[in-house]
Amino acid sequence: MRVKKLLITGGSGFIGKHLLAYLKGKNYSIRSFIRERESIESQMSPDFEVFLGDLTDRARMAEACEDIDVIIHLAGLAHVNNVDGSLLQEINVGGTEKLLSVAVEKGVSRFIFLSSSLATNSHSELTKEIGYGMAKLRSEEALLEAHLAGKIEGVVLRPVNVYGWGMRGNIASMMSMIQKGMMPPLPQLDTKISLIGVEDVCQAIVLAIESEVAKGKAYLLTDG
Repeated sequence: MRVKKLLITGGSGFIGKHLLAYLKGKNYSIRSFIRERESIESQMSPDFEVFLGDLTDRARMAEACEDIDVIIHLAGLAHVNNVDGSLLQEINVGGTEKLLSVAVEKGVSRFIFLSSSLATNSHSELTKEIGYGMAKLRSEEALLEAHLAGKIEGVVLRPVNVYGWGMRGNIASMMSMIQKGMMPPLPQLDTKISLIGVEDVCQAIVLAIESEVAKGKAYLLTDG
């Protein structure tokens, strides 16, 4: 069986690093597309190749997509409490649309988009977080529209709050503050939030790469 060639955008991010480690030794040829020049050394590995570029550079995207079978799109602005909507539109929506367009041109078979559970309720509240969710939703719509047009196989994964080694964001900040004694430990509460471990997200991505029934679908990823 021919080895599938994967392009992973955002390979230097929290989920991206875990995914590259998770895929190591599996039967894939892997290319990591990263933005930060200083991240290259930590990405160097005989198990995959590294392309330097970002979501505004269409020419570099085209080079990265050459001979690729499946794109796993993780890159974009995250933890965006202080980012305005125009930047979200340019990077998270515009960048995804650019990459999708290049993928179609290059004959990529499948495009897996890591969205967010915030996309499911992005119409319900006008908050900065929901602005992030709306940007994810617009990217989802672009991908599924291309899928319905027969241009590419699209799969959307919507994780809830992802936890694991090296995580960032509000949950990580709260844990750090408790550990340093800057805030008291949380009391026993009836309130619950949905979480998912990063290893489970990686497993879901592999299922999205391989599953025939996944194409054209959007899945909410949660531990229940």
